[in-house]
Amino acid sequence: MGEDRRPRVPDSLQEPFRSALVAAADVWIEREGLISIVLFGSVARRQAGPTSDIDVLLVAEALPRSLADRRRPFLEAWQRVRAARRLPHVEWNLVVKTPDEARVRSPLYLDVVEDGILICDRQGLFEAVLAGMRARCACWEAAGSTWLTGRGTGT
Repeated sequence: MGEDRRPRVPDSLQEPFRSALVAAADVWIEREGLISIVLFGSVARRQAGPTSDIDVLLVAEALPRSLADRRRPFLEAWQRVRAARRLPHVEWNLVVKTPDEARVRSPLYLDVVEDGILICDRQGLFEAVLAGMRARCACWEAAGSTWLTGRGTGT
């Protein structure tokens, strides 16, 4: 059975963010070693404004150590496809992690677990990460923790 390599971008996302994400994901998904593309933030919540950026978590193998060097090939690929398709300018906030880094719990994932959208998730890697975060959040809630909800116990 062949692996589905097509990105899954919801039709309900706001423009121009949806068109930008479709175009970027189409080229990013062809990168050797790309495992996951996860949309989060205001665009994922359908609350983006005119000056919003597109928050995306990318998980890929064989990444350089430098964070700038990790983002560069993805942003360059976006610029090429943007020019070719004559798409409007959008700002990107790219978080790029290796699979091992992605498996480590991060405060960022609290946003992703609520509203994140898996655009691409080969091997189910990030879905497993999110399932672990959801289980952890459920444990905190069951223990009466108000840290996540901000709701006090009244005492």
